[in-house]
Amino acid sequence: MVDAPSLAMAAPRSTRSAPEKAPAAQRVQVLWLDKQNEWPPEPPQDVHEVQASPDVAMTSAARARAPRPVMPPAVLVAPVPPQPSLELNTLGPPRQTMHALGKEIAACLLWCCIYFGTGSAFYMSLQGWNIWQSLYFLMVTAATVGYGDLYPDPSVPGSRMFTLVYIFFGIIVVFAKLSALVAKGIKPMYISSRAALERWFPQSGVDIDGDGTEDFKVPRKPLYYYSKNLIAPFICIVAIQCLFAQVFCAIEGWDFGSAIYHCMVTMTTVGLGDVKIASDGGRMWAFFHIAISVSILAASVRDVSELSKARQEALRKMDMVKGSLDVDLMMSLDKDGDGVNQFEFVIGMLTMLDAVKQEDVDMFVKLFEALDSDASGKLDENDIRAGLEDRQKQLQLMQIDQRPMLKMIEAGFKPARARSGSPPYM
Repeated sequence: MVDAPSLAMAAPRSTRSAPEKAPAAQRVQVLWLDKQNEWPPEPPQDVHEVQASPDVAMTSAARARAPRPVMPPAVLVAPVPPQPSLELNTLGPPRQTMHALGKEIAACLLWCCIYFGTGSAFYMSLQGWNIWQSLYFLMVTAATVGYGDLYPDPSVPGSRMFTLVYIFFGIIVVFAKLSALVAKGIKPMYISSRAALERWFPQSGVDIDGDGTEDFKVPRKPLYYYSKNLIAPFICIVAIQCLFAQVFCAIEGWDFGSAIYHCMVTMTTVGLGDVKIASDGGRMWAFFHIAISVSILAASVRDVSELSKARQEALRKMDMVKGSLDVDLMMSLDKDGDGVNQFEFVIGMLTMLDAVKQEDVDMFVKLFEALDSDASGKLDENDIRAGLEDRQKQLQLMQIDQRPMLKMIEAGFKPARARSGSPPYM
């Protein structure tokens, strides 16, 4: 057996100098590690023992004479504790994100079942509609399309009141959750398409520190910026509307012009109602068309708003980079009169960028000074523990001060007579 600290990997035949042949029964200790830096499901406490061939086994004397070989990346010669793989989430979203998405999908399905289930039961029983008329009307109502081809019968008691309640329920709860899920589904396509366009048409940058790496991207002109970032959503919207229009032509017998007109009017939630759907098959297809198209348009509108905010932020950063050449502006960041230090420069720039507020910075500076009991400018463990004790005492005093107020609230806001020496609580 060879000791683990003195273990060395056998050199390739081309790099070692005539090692002595060791008996075939000699055993060496090696570490088990795969290419992904992941240990086996049940890793050994120390090392594995494996049978070494005569070609790779070396004695101590031969190892001392042989030149030190270059170690392949798949073999280690020192005990390394098991490390979690850093590439577990590179092929998909993190597990927490998938779990949250699953909960969101389940909640959306639950609310949709409640909304469409109870609504369809009501309209089928009191209005005499079939299942697709009821679902179609509920979707038109929740998406605020409002064709006007179906409406509650005023002669049916409670029909209009039920519809009013379900309008708010459908808009605020059901369709909001449904459109949010559709937006999350198409967002990766938008991101990947923009990344591809960025690779094909790279944006120029500025190297601030001169290390050869671009630290800041120069904002593009508005026409080029929005055209590049909105070409993918535009193609997506047009392709989806053409697909739905083609199916409407087959179901309702419309020409393609009328069908695409109907789809675009529906997507924008204008709902003129001049091109009417007459069959249950058309209503079934309109149910899915409204859910998808209106959600995609809403997601695209939010996307335009995010693009506008991102451009405004990039322009502000560009102004700050240019402002760093302004002597008066830079000297205005000096708070103590001894020159602009790194802290003042960074905080001042972030404040001008609206990334932080000055009052928040002042609050945390005061908190740091309160914790720094020895005024050394640094926090050690003793400072933090002492500060924690002070905060706990303050919280205890606050709880004590709140007890008379809580008793007064429980007594119906009847203030008790104040004791001598104790202030009354108003």
